[in-house]
Amino acid sequence: MEDLFTDTPMDTPIEGEVAEPAPIDTPVDTPEPVPDPKVPLDGQTVIIDNPSIMPSQEPAEGVETVPDEDTVTPTPVPDYSDLLAEVQNQSEYLETISADIQICNQQVSNIQNAMPVMVVCLGIITGILLLQILSSYIRH
Repeated sequence: MEDLFTDTPMDTPIEGEVAEPAPIDTPVDTPEPVPDPKVPLDGQTVIIDNPSIMPSQEPAEGVETVPDEDTVTPTPVPDYSDLLAEVQNQSEYLETISADIQICNQQVSNIQNAMPVMVVCLGIITGILLLQILSSYIRH
């Protein structure tokens, strides 16, 4: 029981036990077979460069053919003029919005600069009113 509560590492053998070495697996280097490039793998198609096949002949099954140049239809280039006009309109709109925001910011800063003056004016007016009230009490 005392052995369970000791501070010995788990990997070290306890007295009287012999540690067995772990088996070492060594991989064996076996060369992998190289597939023959002429033999097709499963699911692959073979392109044969055989001059005996004439263009008028049908190619064998599994051989890919390339269409003639005349049969390929070119992809039309999309017209982006509408999108460009819309982007220009949006950029003009953003410019007007930014100008309006600058005007609003300027007005807010003007109001903030005027606040101390307004407080002083209100202080003077309330002071005058309080003096009038006090003087009316003194007269009576």
